Amino acid sequence: MSGLVRIRGLVLREVAVGEADRILTILSADQGRFSASAKGARRQNSRLVSATEVLSLCDFSLFGKNGRFTVDGAERIEAFTAVKEDLVRLTCAAHVAELVLDAVREGEPAPDVYRLVLRTLHAMTLPERDPLLAARVFEFRLMARIGYAPSLTKCMVCGEPPPEGVPLRFSFSRCGVVCGKETCLRQSGEFLEIRPGTLNCLRHIVSAPEEALFSFALDPAVLKELSTVSSRYVRERMERDYTRLSLIAEWDADSL
Repeated sequence: MSGLVRIRGLVLREVAVGEADRILTILSADQGRFSASAKGARRQNSRLVSATEVLSLCDFSLFGKNGRFTVDGAERIEAFTAVKEDLVRLTCAAHVAELVLDAVREGEPAPDVYRLVLRTLHAMTLPERDPLLAARVFEFRLMARIGYAPSLTKCMVCGEPPPEGVPLRFSFSRCGVVCGKETCLRQSGEFLEIRPGTLNCLRHIVSAPEEALFSFALDPAVLKELSTVSSRYVRERMERDYTRLSLIAEWDADSL
C-alpha cells in the first residue's frame, strides 16, 4: 500500500528509537502484523503519546511508501486500562501479544486472530473472569486457528470415539486424545492422563462460537491440568518456551 491509508489496529509492541520516536508493531484484521514508525511519539506533548502505547486499539492514519508505514495520526478507541492496571492481567496480556508476534506473519490478513485477541483482552478486563484461564483459552484456540487443531473426538491410534466419563490420555506426539486400549497406548508416544472435565474444556475451546468462548469457569484442578496440556502443546507446536504465565504461579507461591 502507498499513500495515506486508514487502519484499525492493536499495538502489540513499541520500541523506543532515537530521542523521541517509536517503532510500533500493530495487529489488524486486513494487514495482519505490520510495523509503523511514530515520529516524536515519546514527547510529552505529542498527540501520539497515548495512541502508541502497547495494547492501545486505535484508528490509525498511516502514510505508506515502499512497503513502510509512518503514523500520521491516531485516535485511540480502547486502552484496556483494567488490564494495564493489574499486574496479573497485564502479564497474561503480554503473553497473548508475544504469541501473536510469533504466530502471525507480517502483511498477511489475520481476521480470525485479530478478533480472538480483542475478545481475549475484553475478557481480561472483566473482574469476574480469571485472566490466567483467558490466556490459556486464547493460546489453545490460537493453535487451532493457525493450523494446529488437535483431534479431540476420536482416538488418534484406533480412530474410535473415546469412552465417556473415564480418564483419557492426551498424546503430544499424536496431537490428540488416545483411548485406554493397551495397543493404542503403546503407539501413543508421550501422553498426559486428563480428566473428562479437561477434555470437555479443550473441546469447548476448539469449537465454541466466539461469543461463548470465555463464558465458563473451571475448578483449580482442571485449570491446572488445562495449563499443563496447553502450555506444552504450544511449546511443541511453536518450538519455543513462553514463560510469562509461569511467573504468576511463582508469585502465588511466594504469597503463601
